[in-house]
Amino acid sequence: MNRSILFTAITSVILVAACNESDEKDPPVASFNINPESAEVGVTINFQSTSMDATAFEWDFDDGSNSMEENPSHVFASDGEFRVKLTASNEDGSDEASKSIVITPTSPCWTRLEDLQVARSHHISAAVNGRIYVMGGNNMSEVEEYDPSTDTWTKKADIPTPRQGPSGSVVDGKIYVIGGLSGGFTEIFHSTVEVYYPVSDTWTEKAPMPSERINHASVALNGKIYVFGGNIGWNDAQLYNTIEMYDPDTDEWTTLAPNGFISRWGLTACTLNGKIYAIGGSNAVTMPINSLQTVQEYDPIANTWINKSDMPTARAHLSSALVNGKIYVIGGDAAELQVLQTVEAYDPQANTWETKNPISVETARPGACELDHLIYVSGGIDENHDDYSYFYVYDPSCDTN
Repeated sequence: MNRSILFTAITSVILVAACNESDEKDPPVASFNINPESAEVGVTINFQSTSMDATAFEWDFDDGSNSMEENPSHVFASDGEFRVKLTASNEDGSDEASKSIVITPTSPCWTRLEDLQVARSHHISAAVNGRIYVMGGNNMSEVEEYDPSTDTWTKKADIPTPRQGPSGSVVDGKIYVIGGLSGGFTEIFHSTVEVYYPVSDTWTEKAPMPSERINHASVALNGKIYVFGGNIGWNDAQLYNTIEMYDPDTDEWTTLAPNGFISRWGLTACTLNGKIYAIGGSNAVTMPINSLQTVQEYDPIANTWINKSDMPTARAHLSSALVNGKIYVIGGDAAELQVLQTVEAYDPQANTWETKNPISVETARPGACELDHLIYVSGGIDENHDDYSYFYVYDPSCDTN
């Protein structure tokens, strides 16, 4: 046989064999994630396949429901422990993976309302003229207005400066958005102050804060805005102990001496009877989070801080609201990737704490505000740092815990 013909024949056989081998697919390997990994009845659970070499998916949620989607969402209508199974397949076979999820009964005194239009965390929430406004978030400019009478959301004019981690305070029906962080890989820490006019749905820039900061708190008291806490930078972060006071009438800032303020970021604050209460936070200058139980009371007339009874649960990135003389603190991070449902109420007059019914989902960096003696809690993140669009209302009057 001609050697060239023989060589060609052998080469063809090898190429055909190689092509056939390359056409063969490996059997799939099934795997998936659940978010959140536990929740109450009625909460949307997201299932994400992380399977390898799969072309078809069959989910069994263990409650009589199934799905053929790759990444389905599901709402469990009853409480209990459910064993969710994913069968991933391709033309060469199939594989199964299963995980358990615990669904708890609806948390007393908490009601889920219409979800936010845009999932968000690290934002601000404020109530003005019977409406609730949520603003900003992770490099976000979107603003939404909630009408409690219709349980509906309406998009409003964007914040001129997109940002996360600002603070917000209301004076004379206007919402002041202060500081924060914007940008992705090129992070910009802000001293920017922008004020929103709900009636005209417009924004105006005001005099910048003397310091650039994120994760701070601010409150309005007697027509002034007090800003305290926060940080700039991440590794080897600078923590602030100075207090910045803003006068909306003159559009001027005054820097006040700390006089006992404990430097920290990720704190929350409320006012009552002419005093300011700064609660929780972290004093870590690098990761991991070192959450605090710290509670301090500020007297703006004397410009002094005094320590009060510690919060029972150490946490940062929590939110708070005042109802009937008590400060309710909600959610937060106990540690990195340890997100809380915990709700505790502080009575400044008695200097005591009570544990209340937990919010229905674990959440850190949510927004919270009071309207008509109810507390509305928006968004937040789970332990995977995924933003929520959940929106809940809490009725303290029904919580006798």
